[in-house]
Amino acid sequence: MDSGMIRLMLKKLLKDKSGNFGILAAVAIVPILGMAGMAIDFTRAMQLRSELQNAADAAVVGALSEKSAGMLEAINMSGNGVVKLSEEEGLSLFNAQISKSTDDPDEQAQKKGSEPDINEKNVTISVTKTGKNLRAELTYEMSIKTSLLQAIGKKSIKVSGKAVAVYQTQSFMDFYMLLDNTPSMGVGATPADVEKLIDATKNVADSGSRNCAFACHIVSDKGVEDKTSNYFVARNVGATIRIDVVAQAVAALTEEAEKTQSYSNQFRMAAYTFGKTAMDVKLLEVAKLTDNLKKIKKATDKIELMSIPYQGYNNDQQTSFDNVLTKIGEEITAPGNGNSSATPEKIVFFVSDGVGDSYKPTGCTKN
Repeated sequence: MDSGMIRLMLKKLLKDKSGNFGILAAVAIVPILGMAGMAIDFTRAMQLRSELQNAADAAVVGALSEKSAGMLEAINMSGNGVVKLSEEEGLSLFNAQISKSTDDPDEQAQKKGSEPDINEKNVTISVTKTGKNLRAELTYEMSIKTSLLQAIGKKSIKVSGKAVAVYQTQSFMDFYMLLDNTPSMGVGATPADVEKLIDATKNVADSGSRNCAFACHIVSDKGVEDKTSNYFVARNVGATIRIDVVAQAVAALTEEAEKTQSYSNQFRMAAYTFGKTAMDVKLLEVAKLTDNLKKIKKATDKIELMSIPYQGYNNDQQTSFDNVLTKIGEEITAPGNGNSSATPEKIVFFVSDGVGDSYKPTGCTKN
């Protein structure tokens, strides 16, 4: 075959366009499949990331739940540090959410005898306490197996994210309640109670106690209680005296504390009075420091007015604020920052009518 014939055949071949579509389709099929695979696989990846993020958010919030074992560990820590129980709880919550939202791909794959969709999984969580702040942080990174993208060599897509939650614990407090029960707390609580007492004492046997607004509680130096004293007159006629209002206030305080506390041992209380009798005025412990607030309420419900052996005893000098405030200071241990039950703040509640009367031979003590 001569060269002219070859040139003629080559010219015809180049002019012939039949079959070009098949060639173009073959060339284009790879990027087309790649684009379709990208759309499908990235949609799956984004859906998985959304589910993982929801699970992470739920896990960090759950790790800081007020009623969790981890929270109990945190509030009883004496200082800052890692809260291990909260980390374990948060990780369990995350895994439980993933199992629920993704139908556990690994288990499904095992049942079907195929490779799992998630072939790489890295989850870390940290829960730390710094002062009153608890901070939970969970990070996740997972590699999801691709389908159509494998046609262009992309075997997997990584999805990752982070969730953070911060919770500020409530302050822990010890309340030392100093309750004035000295004789002036026997006066009628309201003008109506004062009138009731004056009217009820018009004809009492003791002339010094007649027409009196004070419910004096008289107990002899031998411990014999005078059942005809104005204290019992007040009780018989239903007159409310100031010491009754003190008991009501303490009851209301304990009830409010029980309702508002976030943890069972957040608030502790102790109660003291100025003493049982005017012949032995001293700080008297009514209830020891305890987180059993119902016990405090019960102990203070029946606080009695300080007794006197007779009218005008010791020139009515039974109310020494200096003495009881000094003594209650000795009962209070070193105050803390309130960050945990081991370091509670210390607060004194002083409930009084403000009538101070005591013997001061060296002069005023205002300084």
